[in-house]
Amino acid sequence: MHGNADPGRVVHIHVREHGSEGWVWSLRFRDWMRADDEARERYAQFKRDLASRVTRTTDYAAAKEPWFRRAHTDAVSWDSRSGWSPPSG
Repeated sequence: MHGNADPGRVVHIHVREHGSEGWVWSLRFRDWMRADDEARERYAQFKRDLASRVTRTTDYAAAKEPWFRRAHTDAVSWDSRSGWSPPSG
């Protein structure tokens, strides 16, 4: 992960090895969020709530982990129902 050094424009870039478990998770999560309006709104509301009460980046990242553990199950269930698979090549 890379965090931008320009304090006027915060950017986080995650780099994943092609074909790795993290790569598959990232693409699955992205596509699930794009496809499932309700899941996307729940995630957005969770992030808004969290941002309103957590000020330190490390606390914010740690507080998101339980949500992501639960979301993993939902995302895998979505990919089974939808027939999703990561792109080849």
